[in-house]
Amino acid sequence: MSINPSCKKNLINVNLAKKLQVPAKHIENTQVDDKDVQIYKDLKLSMDKYVFHGDFYASYMDNMDVVLGYLWMELVGTININVQKKFLKLWDKKKKITL
Repeated sequence: MSINPSCKKNLINVNLAKKLQVPAKHIENTQVDDKDVQIYKDLKLSMDKYVFHGDFYASYMDNMDVVLGYLWMELVGTININVQKKFLKLWDKKKKITL
């Protein structure tokens, strides 16, 4: 998983979505830059004790399963990242979560 504030959308690797067998009711198709793109709607993703619901655009990525983009960061609000110690802290429902 990667957190990328410059990415405007949340992404999920197409192969991971297939492996998870996302139900068809969660899949929509749309056009982005004149290309057909699948969106996995309201997927539930859990990281430790933190559970996130959101829309993920299908993407073919070589070495990444999920990218949380700006939309996720905007939803979460304040995030403290410690790159040297490799953790981040966020607040969900007024509860501090460390990942």
